[in-house]
Amino acid sequence: MIDLFHQVDEYCERIDFQLLSEPLNLYSNLLFWVAAGLALYEIWRSSVRRAGSLWCLLILLLLVGCGSALFHSYATQWAKICDVGFIGLFVVCFLWFWARSILHLALRYSVYFMLMFFGLSGLLYAIFLRLPVNGSQGYFGVALFLLALGVQQSWQLSKSQTLTRAACVFIASLVFRSLDEQLCSIWPYGTHFLWHSLNAVVCYLTIRGMREELEWQEGYRGLTGPR
Repeated sequence: MIDLFHQVDEYCERIDFQLLSEPLNLYSNLLFWVAAGLALYEIWRSSVRRAGSLWCLLILLLLVGCGSALFHSYATQWAKICDVGFIGLFVVCFLWFWARSILHLALRYSVYFMLMFFGLSGLLYAIFLRLPVNGSQGYFGVALFLLALGVQQSWQLSKSQTLTRAACVFIASLVFRSLDEQLCSIWPYGTHFLWHSLNAVVCYLTIRGMREELEWQEGYRGLTGPR
């Protein structure tokens, strides 16, 4: 049985279990709220402000910042569940909304789409399990899927490069997440805070990419005139 109050030390910056032992990792989560504010501004000014998928992702983005801040404050198992759980929910909801609202896949094929994502993520995790990347293997599938969707967006959909940029930033963030423990001896603050900083940009870009596609589809159908 998991002890929800058991404390864990997983990042270079933490040297004890005081509340503010990870200041950079903690305060960098404010960037998720900044990203949410920018996304809110763009959604509110857009022609698709009523799209439930955008608002759901916006709320989850706020929760990602909260969950991560809790974990880097308390460093307990329950806080880690909040941290990983909200990130996972954001990823799953984004992919599901993209399959249903952007790709317009039928329910059955959307389920297949998600199963393919989980299967590929699990396979990549198993293949690269022994790499010293501080648990970043769990995100390799996200990076691959995001890159694939970015290529499709730029070639077949609205021709926007937004998701491609998001994928590139996410790969960079994975590098910093992976190097955190490796660089402890020469940089005691670690690099995990850069994972937060860049991921705030990634989350903003994914929401922006979905908004762009919804607007493009609306314009394509002639509801608001040509784009």
